[in-house]
Amino acid sequence: MHQLVAAYKDAYERDLEADIIGDTSGHFQKMLVVLLQGTREEDDVVSEDLVQQDAQDLYEAGELKWGTDEAQFIYILGNRSKQHLRLVFDEYLKTTGKPIEASIRGELSGDFEKLMLAVVKCIRSTPEYFAERLFKAMKVRGRFDVKEVGGGSLCPPHRDSWESPVVHWPKEAFKDWPQVRVRTLCPRAPEPGMLPGHTPSHPNTCPDLMTDQRVQ
Repeated sequence: MHQLVAAYKDAYERDLEADIIGDTSGHFQKMLVVLLQGTREEDDVVSEDLVQQDAQDLYEAGELKWGTDEAQFIYILGNRSKQHLRLVFDEYLKTTGKPIEASIRGELSGDFEKLMLAVVKCIRSTPEYFAERLFKAMKVRGRFDVKEVGGGSLCPPHRDSWESPVVHWPKEAFKDWPQVRVRTLCPRAPEPGMLPGHTPSHPNTCPDLMTDQRVQ
């Protein structure tokens, strides 16, 4: 995150946090700023004594409270490590009988709700989060929008999420769109001929690398 802030400053000679504060407001803004500051604990930081307490605090901040204590959601979801939060989510389900996503939908609203659901999804599985963004960009909108997809590997968690593997999507999504650039986020997956006219030059390429292809 700190590298992103530095790159934004270098590219636009502007402060990203200041721009976010200028363009957003409310709890949505507060959560974005927390995420931008990069204060999340490392993944190997798991406070076992706090898992049950955090789950209870989230429950009391939402389901058990008249109104919602948004600050508690922001603090816990914005700062605890991913591994810690996965355990919190499990404990929350055990305690309340419902997934944290259901409570977020019931207690929050608007852009803030969407942001918190995205944070939870990304914490559960970052590859699946970006795989879903890729799927929606090509299937729901009928086109491939590169800005919808972040970097990183989408192998292999996406394979069981939808009816067809991601390696089939570019050909289907762009059959009527000649010369559209396709970003393949799992370069080792396509077999020769999967993309028209394309034969992978490095079939054993590391899945974390990205290459650009052209659909002919």
